Amino acid sequence: MVSDPIPEFPLDPELWKILTETALLIAPRAIVAPFLVNMATDSRHFRSVTESIVRLIPVVLAPEDLARIHGVDERISLENYGRIITFYTSIIRIAAGRKE
Repeated sequence: MVSDPIPEFPLDPELWKILTETALLIAPRAIVAPFLVNMATDSRHFRSVTESIVRLIPVVLAPEDLARIHGVDERISLENYGRIITFYTSIIRIAAGRKE
């Protein structure tokens, strides 16, 4: 399926701060930096809802995990599944101003 690229938008400094703070909760030694996603994602369906589309998945992938992406036996570890849940609940709490 071919679709137009998501338009570039200026990243809100407060949003970047929230993303960075949340990422460092999950992976304190992580280096948080912008990265170009050069693939189609479901985010293209949300262009009419927001101009700020940030694609991320908060997991730590080992080389053997990378080899399974979109392939045979694609999966993530239970530890990574927990990271995803923790990340998204934390980002909602931080953005709502109820940091726990």
